[in-house]
Amino acid sequence: MSPWSPVGSVEWGGQPLLRRCADLAARHRAVLHGTVSGVRQWRSPAGWPVTDAVLDDGTGDIVVRWIGRSTVPGVEPGTALAVEGTVADVRGVLVIVNPLYELTSPAAHRARRSVGTRRPDGS
Repeated sequence: MSPWSPVGSVEWGGQPLLRRCADLAARHRAVLHGTVSGVRQWRSPAGWPVTDAVLDDGTGDIVVRWIGRSTVPGVEPGTALAVEGTVADVRGVLVIVNPLYELTSPAAHRARRSVGTRRPDGS
């Protein structure tokens, strides 16, 4: 997540900080915690790899999109995920593109550590 702490904050850049999928609106900053209910990989018309994950927080869901990523290690159905980003309306679907994110379940943390997270010194 960003170094700015959303804890206790109610706005970001003069707009309300959204914390539930049920409250989402385009062009607003959101900090959401939920469970990934589905993942899809596809190619954009320009040929870029794209990974979409559907994040469900119990009040609704949103598409979390990583452009330029054919996979996002640890992001799979059932993964607990926290995301921070600006909500966009893409052809009538609310999407957060290239968010700051954190895997929040123990199993997801194990998966993330096992995929290329070693330090340059090999540790």
